[in-house]
Amino acid sequence: MTTAAKKTAAPKPAAKTPSATDDAATAIADQIDSAFATFTESTEAMRDQADEMLSMMQTNFETFSQRTQALNADVLEAARDEMTETVEFMSNLARAESPTDALALQQDFWTSLVENRMAFARDFTNGTVEAMRETAEPTNAAFKTPAMDTFFPFAKVFAAK
Repeated sequence: MTTAAKKTAAPKPAAKTPSATDDAATAIADQIDSAFATFTESTEAMRDQADEMLSMMQTNFETFSQRTQALNADVLEAARDEMTETVEFMSNLARAESPTDALALQQDFWTSLVENRMAFARDFTNGTVEAMRETAEPTNAAFKTPAMDTFFPFAKVFAAK
């Protein structure tokens, strides 16, 4: 009898039963699926926030652009008025009958010029501040959240204003 005949058939593998390794693999797969779902939701939320921020920035830019166009129109109008007053002053100065009249005309012109420029500078500054305030208001609202107080304690100071 040969050794080949003595060999018996190899035992068949037993049916797989769930083991701790299979349970761990399933748990890991579930965690990965959950992480991807959370990541997808977070990404979509961030995209929505970015779209909202972009829309807000576009609105802010348009508001600021409109305000600065109005201010530019005011600057041009003030320059035209000043040129008209200067031409009128020069005409009156040329017709002055005496040095006293000429000095009085100069005094009136320069006083008027300084007063007008001061008034214009005040109006221009107020208009610029108002334009910036309107433009920054939506952005400032983002800093008035409780999360900002947690991360940036100094934000409470700005939120109170």
